[in-house]
Amino acid sequence: MKTNIILLFTMVFTLNATAQTKAIDSVELKICKTWKMTKRTLNDSPLLNEADSVSNGFTFYKNHSCDNISNGLIEKGKWTYDSKTGYITIILNGDVTQPVKLKVIEVTSTLLHLEFSVQKDLYKIELEATTKV
Repeated sequence: MKTNIILLFTMVFTLNATAQTKAIDSVELKICKTWKMTKRTLNDSPLLNEADSVSNGFTFYKNHSCDNISNGLIEKGKWTYDSKTGYITIILNGDVTQPVKLKVIEVTSTLLHLEFSVQKDLYKIELEATTKV
């Protein structure tokens, strides 16, 4: 009887750990693409015009390197995803003193919705997948 309880506990723990790992992998795999910004708001007011959408976005690679594309210029960086908080943290150009923290609101195979705050301002970014990396 005691052996059965221990076996059952071990199975439940293993299944739970496996499910959590697969969920993390799923989010990280969905993120690994080139994303073009299609919408950006500051405190729910639009900030993005059509010309901006062509030259702003991100590319997240499976090796956790990334490209931040801002006004057509590319900054190299590293990214991590914290499944507990739902945040992507980006370190650009090796500058660990100013990490960029982006809250993942939604990620599908074609859409990525992010939020971040600067002081009391809330920015929301909507991105569309352009290529898989």
